[in-house]
Amino acid sequence: MKHYVYIVIRKDIKPCNYAPQIAHAALEAGYQSSEPDTTTHIVVLQVNDKVELDMLVLAMFEEGIVFEPFYEGFSNMGLTALATLPTKKLENSCLQSLELFSY
Repeated sequence: MKHYVYIVIRKDIKPCNYAPQIAHAALEAGYQSSEPDTTTHIVVLQVNDKVELDMLVLAMFEEGIVFEPFYEGFSNMGLTALATLPTKKLENSCLQSLELFSY
């Protein structure tokens, strides 16, 4: 089975923070998971702002999708990104309607 890690980032933060927030979220998820037996594919998605990310968190809880949030303490940014633990492809989930991250 192929494994995927879905990372979701807010687009309302400064562009210079995109890469660090994506990396932090991936690292947090990595701390919580065991190493998959195959290559893990990474899919980076985006939401517009904190409100959308908060709504996504609720939807992911309802669907039972396991993830790790990342809260940036700097400048009181709060929840900036999240990453799922390695999982099967999530084709029919709340993540399906999100856009791929673009800079």
